Parts: sequence; structure tokens; C-alpha cells
Amino acid sequence: MSYLYSLKNTNVVMRKIFIPAVLGLAIIFSCSDPVEIEISKTNILAAYPNPMRDRGLINVNNSTGESATLVVFDPAGEVILDMTLPPGSHQLGIDVTNKPGGKFQIICKVGATTYTKDLLKI
Repeated sequence: MSYLYSLKNTNVVMRKIFIPAVLGLAIIFSCSDPVEIEISKTNILAAYPNPMRDRGLINVNNSTGESATLVVFDPAGEVILDMTLPPGSHQLGIDVTNKPGGKFQIICKVGATTYTKDLLKI
């Protein structure tokens, strides 16, 4: 009873924020068919140093038994590396000395799963 009384006496902004937030949480947690999220415990794709200057390293640790396709795009969207890697651990160096600064996108596809990393050149 005191909780309702104190809620009635709060300012309008608090009532407009608090009540919809509580109702929203009630709807989320009362869902009868929750979404399942699979969290990978292995770090399949890593890139460093981030940010980089002229060279970067890409690590691919693939223990799935399937080949991995690795593609690296420069900031202009051009492919600078495209290769297929057998299962196992691989470390690849990329030289971006002649490329402009910006975001390099790394895409690694293993089976039906795609992993991405961004690597920034400064």
C-alpha cells in the first residue's frame, strides 16, 4: 500500500518511465517461447594489434573439422586477401603499408557460421 501511495506522489516523468519499463520487463520475461542463443566458447577469429599501423595479424583457430574461408576487405571494399584454410590453427600476417587508413573487415566462414572482426588502420 505504501508503495502505491509513493508511486502516486512521484512526478509525472517518473511515472511515464517507471511503469512502462516494468510492464516491458514483465512482457519479456513472460514469453512462453524464449529465444535460444548459442555462445561460442572458442575464439575462432582474432585480429591484432587493433588499431594497427602497417601490419596486422589474423589468428584462425578452427577445430570444427571443416575448412574455413577467410576474406579481408580494405576500407574501399576491395578484397586484399581471399583464401581457404584447412582445419587447425593458423596465423596470417597482412601488410597494409600501401593502403589508406580506415576499417578493414575480416570475414571467416566455417560451415554455416560466419565470424567477423574489424581491424582499424591509423
